[in-house]
Amino acid sequence: MVVYVTKNKSDADIIVKKVQYNDEVKPGFWKEVKQKMDADLIVYISDKNTTDIKKVYFTKFGDEVKSLILPY
Repeated sequence: MVVYVTKNKSDADIIVKKVQYNDEVKPGFWKEVKQKMDADLIVYISDKNTTDIKKVYFTKFGDEVKSLILPY
């Protein structure tokens, strides 16, 4: 999945909250891992805002989360 990080929540297709611990992870809550094999989903962050990629906004608030249903 390729995403572009937007500074405006209203422009985002996806709103996620970064968390520190595995037990906090649920839909829309992301935890960064160091090893690719530990990831459930690999996300590439683009520096180009194009129409064919999803825009993501990182929030500090769990009630603002808006995630996509992704096929595995």
